[in-house]
Amino acid sequence: MKKTIFVLAALAALSGCGGGGDGGSSASTSTPQPTPTAPVTQPTTPAAPASVAPATGVGAPTYATTDIRYSLFNLVNTYRNQMGVGELRQDALLDAAAQAHANYLSLNGVVGGHVEVASNPGFTGAYPRDRATVAGVPASTWVGETISGTGSAQACLTVLANSVYHLQSLTANQESVGIGYNVNCVMDFGTVTGYTGQTVSQLNAIPVGGGQQMAATAIAYSPLDGETVDKAMAPESPQPAPDIAAPGHPVMVRVRADLTTDVLSVSTFKLVDSSGADVAGRILIAPNAKAASNSGAVTDSGINAGVAFFLPQVPLGSNKTYTAVFSGARNGVAISKSWSFKTYF
Repeated sequence: MKKTIFVLAALAALSGCGGGGDGGSSASTSTPQPTPTAPVTQPTTPAAPASVAPATGVGAPTYATTDIRYSLFNLVNTYRNQMGVGELRQDALLDAAAQAHANYLSLNGVVGGHVEVASNPGFTGAYPRDRATVAGVPASTWVGETISGTGSAQACLTVLANSVYHLQSLTANQESVGIGYNVNCVMDFGTVTGYTGQTVSQLNAIPVGGGQQMAATAIAYSPLDGETVDKAMAPESPQPAPDIAAPGHPVMVRVRADLTTDVLSVSTFKLVDSSGADVAGRILIAPNAKAASNSGAVTDSGINAGVAFFLPQVPLGSNKTYTAVFSGARNGVAISKSWSFKTYF
């Protein structure tokens, strides 16, 4: 089954001082940037921020049942629950911020993009955190945003799950969500636990630590076991592998990472078809995992600590079953996982 997909705008899910999948949207605004200050020296072994266990049963949202946001909220939480990364509670203030940005994008004929320009119609704030402030979201909340331009709740989720940086952000440690819809699906994520608020240089971000954290022994992965997915990756901005003209559906593994020093090393990460043949592809890992990983793995500054991807070099076959095989270590402790999924015609 073929779904219509659109180019995505990227979410900056920060790993310490570095970005994860920043689409470069900040370059399109005239808002002046603050002068950076010298970083604060961290202790040799920094303490992990406070966190909570992945939530289940957050309750029904307040959107009308006929509202696309109602369906998207439930689809996202079902997906996150099945992955084991925790459901998101509805935040009415983030709803207002996300809806304002969806309206701005529609008014200005834009598909995707996180930065608003003050001179344009519908402007409410340059960055997601700015728009959240206007909507009344407390300063203690970190705010990160992801967008897909599409026409149904299922397609919104499908496009985001069929990506690299956006999938990473969709399944991260945030605790709440606000949803806006007006041609574009806009989701603003909130993270509070373990932090005192976002800094000025992180106006579109999900922190690495804090929020919802899996058990140290847990492994989350996508596609889900037995899931049926599109055979080709959705267009994504930025493109995680510009030299691969038509990548197949990405495969992700993620583990708990409270700190940017947590390491998910990769020994084996491959995709095998039903005949037993390996699928040609590229392993993408966080920069801090290179020394302990397979020599063929490629570091990507957009990949966060605790996350790894296998990116097929060509679209997968139609109506096929594939088995993903992963082995590696979390902070030196061996882990492994094998599971299967299918593709549409």
